Amino acid sequence: MEGGNNNLIRKLENPLLLPKILEMAKTVPDVPMEHLEKILLGAINDKDSVIYIADDKEQIRGFIYASKEYWNGEEVAFIQLCVIKPDNMERFIGFELLTKIRLWAMENNIKDLIFSTKRNPKGFMRRYRFTLEGYILKRKVKGD
Repeated sequence: MEGGNNNLIRKLENPLLLPKILEMAKTVPDVPMEHLEKILLGAINDKDSVIYIADDKEQIRGFIYASKEYWNGEEVAFIQLCVIKPDNMERFIGFELLTKIRLWAMENNIKDLIFSTKRNPKGFMRRYRFTLEGYILKRKVKGD
């Protein structure tokens, strides 16, 4: 599927593209770089996961990784990671990557997407029509 500025959105099936993906991810804040290669390699080999990448002829612009999971007793598409190079194409690429995940979910008879973010969720709610359905809490196992 071609985007407006020669961006191509395609399924990642070739691990030889990982170095280019990792290089792009270094430019984005809050990406778990110490685990990213292992996460993506695992996802490429998992039949219940999918990764789509956005690239133009010269570089990787972003990627999205989702997996089939269970949430409140129903199978959902859980967006594990979405990393997009920050620039003026960020919104367009995000929309295109999310569209590919929605199509993948429909092909797999999945009705809902779940996404967790450290960023303010209002932009995702307005732009991509997510709804806020609770909070994800985290704490350390040891300590107070």
